[in-house]
Amino acid sequence: MKKAIKTAALKSNQDSVAKLTLKDVLLIVITLALLVVPTYTPEMGAIDSNGPKFLVLGISNLLVWVYLLSTGFFTSGLGFFRKAFRAGPLAAFAGLLIFSLISIVGAISIPESLLHFSKQYVVFASALTLSALLVKKPALIRYIAMGMSLMLIVESLAVFANIIQFINREVKAISDIKVVYSNKNILASAIFVKLVFSYWLFVSEKGFWKHIGWVSLFTGVLATFFMATRAFYLGTIAFTLVALTYYVITYFKHRNRIVLQQGLRFFIVVMLGFVIFSLVQINLYPKDDTSRHTQAVSEQLGTLKDIEKAGGGRFDGWEWSWEMIKEKPFTGVGAGNWKINSLRYEHQTDPGFTHLYKAHNDFFETAAETGIPGFISYIALLGFTFFMFLRVGKKGRENETIRPLLFIASIGIAFYSVDAFFNFPSDRTEIQILLAVFAASATAAFTINKNAAGAEENKTNNKSKIAATLLPILFAVILLPVIYVLILNVQSLRAQRLMFPQITGGKLTISSQDPRLQMPPIPDITSWGEAVDVTVARYLINDQRFDEAYRLLIGSGSNPYDPRREYFLSWMYDERQLKDSALYYMKKAAEMKPYHYKYIKNTAIYLENAGLFDESAEQFAGFVERNPRSADAWIDLIDFYRRHNSFDKALELTGEADSLLPGNEEIVGRRKILEQKIKIEPHLPVFRSAFDAFKARNFKLSEQLLDEFFSKAGEYPEAYTLSAYLNLELKNHERCLADIAKAEEMGAINPALVNVQGIALLRLGRKDEACARFDAAAKLGDPSGLSNYEKHCAPPK
Repeated sequence: MKKAIKTAALKSNQDSVAKLTLKDVLLIVITLALLVVPTYTPEMGAIDSNGPKFLVLGISNLLVWVYLLSTGFFTSGLGFFRKAFRAGPLAAFAGLLIFSLISIVGAISIPESLLHFSKQYVVFASALTLSALLVKKPALIRYIAMGMSLMLIVESLAVFANIIQFINREVKAISDIKVVYSNKNILASAIFVKLVFSYWLFVSEKGFWKHIGWVSLFTGVLATFFMATRAFYLGTIAFTLVALTYYVITYFKHRNRIVLQQGLRFFIVVMLGFVIFSLVQINLYPKDDTSRHTQAVSEQLGTLKDIEKAGGGRFDGWEWSWEMIKEKPFTGVGAGNWKINSLRYEHQTDPGFTHLYKAHNDFFETAAETGIPGFISYIALLGFTFFMFLRVGKKGRENETIRPLLFIASIGIAFYSVDAFFNFPSDRTEIQILLAVFAASATAAFTINKNAAGAEENKTNNKSKIAATLLPILFAVILLPVIYVLILNVQSLRAQRLMFPQITGGKLTISSQDPRLQMPPIPDITSWGEAVDVTVARYLINDQRFDEAYRLLIGSGSNPYDPRREYFLSWMYDERQLKDSALYYMKKAAEMKPYHYKYIKNTAIYLENAGLFDESAEQFAGFVERNPRSADAWIDLIDFYRRHNSFDKALELTGEADSLLPGNEEIVGRRKILEQKIKIEPHLPVFRSAFDAFKARNFKLSEQLLDEFFSKAGEYPEAYTLSAYLNLELKNHERCLADIAKAEEMGAINPALVNVQGIALLRLGRKDEACARFDAAAKLGDPSGLSNYEKHCAPPK
């Protein structure tokens, strides 16, 4: 590793382009195609592009294996396989595959485990394929670095183009930038992890490719800043500090000016990227976009102070993973089954159906799914790859052929581990391809070093040759069912692409018999976490094929922690007028997801209709206790007691609700209705008598009756209106004004009352105020207000 930096000016002793044979060129093309084609495979009509990419990666590996077998690539004996697996990364990867299969015994969904295994296997096959190619032709790592660096430049330029569109308001948000990847985070990961290849060209090449290394490193760092991913900000800072520390120590130890120049150039790359990003962010980003993605680097990293909020649900996922590990420490909950088991915890607190789906930490998720043995295998895979520079010894590190393999393996897997700790690269084809490169580089370095040391002679007897041929055939044969599983996955993802917008839009327009919606047996969980059986049942119900939907749902067990199965079963029992069964399943759905109000409300309605009033009230009351700021729940609870003539209880609840949700018009309106019902309605005959006495101009009697009404009923806007008119007649003008103010406070003001206010003010000698009120009454359409204004306030004509 040190030698790679100290001798940065030395030309690599790998074959130059001029010396390449046609066979070499073919190997380079095959290798780059294996990496590039799956990465840039389009969605192919699928809801998730990772499905087609894993499929293409599997097919690509199969084709490469067929080619290698047809050319007698492995006829030299078993030496390669012995050394390759003895290196560590491939053996650890094979162990992870084995423990993934064993974990099926603890899995809820075997189809999901098989799909997960299939994805893992094509990555393992890629690592094995690349290991064989790199052992045969170590110079391929140079061309891989070149290809990845060029890809990095292209992807970075695409990011810059999208940033310009964002500045011009043609792209809505930074989070919408994804280029050829499924989402922003995958793009950010792909850019960050590829930096290792650019850095290698930058420190090891001369001439044109050294400049390409510098350019790709600069554009990659700048794109990383623009992608606004805090994990990779931290990774970039950490890598910069480690690299600069190494440069400084090495310079003072050896006084090597080349090392100093290299360090300065590297520092310039990082600082130039930071400065350009900062200038664009400060001066060109839309000022009305205040999202985190448009903030300065320091401000974005500052959000990490609120660790819970910054985690974005990650800590919940990590905690759930720990619970799963404790529950099944040796077998795990089943490969690919984290997303199912996590619903046990997520549904207990989350009101919605947008699930976390992944643990956002491959270390925790691997341990939860495959148990401690699988976790150890995963750590061993990363560890063997990173520490390979120690295993090959000093001579190996000084070997010009091995050095680039070691550098890319160690630094690359470190970059990958940053992504693995904060995200889920195990489910992202593009990043898994890079993992295969890093593991293969470490494996090839070990194998080449052993060959150079003469530690083991290749045995070329007939048995060895036969075994060396059969072993790769076995790996290739296993790819066949794996590819079949991945084909089924793509078929399902294509159907899901059609279904998802209709489900979220609330309108199913495609027939359940449409061939495009036919779902294969794998997977049995959709990409949004719903059981495939439930998704299909939606369309059957929409087509009124109730019996088929019922049979499908009643036998479904692929996702026992998702209440949507119970919800639809309840709905179908209700259609059949089997209310007890409908209540049973709706209550189960509510218990499984106690923060989803729709289930709670439906359960309460079923209970109320069944005459179980106390249990019905408990459903509403329990929900407002869990979620005290749910206006809908408070209103329904208040209305429940109103329906059952418990007006005092309902009024009490309006007070509690108003203290938590002040100003809610519906709650305030119900409180007024209840107050009138409880306090005013019994005394309205007294008010009507006061009104009749006023009309009969028996003002004294009217005054007595109004006082009696106020003493018994309290505040009532219509009573204050009548009192204002009465006190005007009794010439109690101050009290008249007070009555009008009270009526106005209670929302009972009207144009005629504004005119009365003006009359009272005029009689008190407050002419200017009176004229203002007459004018206001006139503008509100009161004819008396207009005549009073003209009589008392308008200038003489």
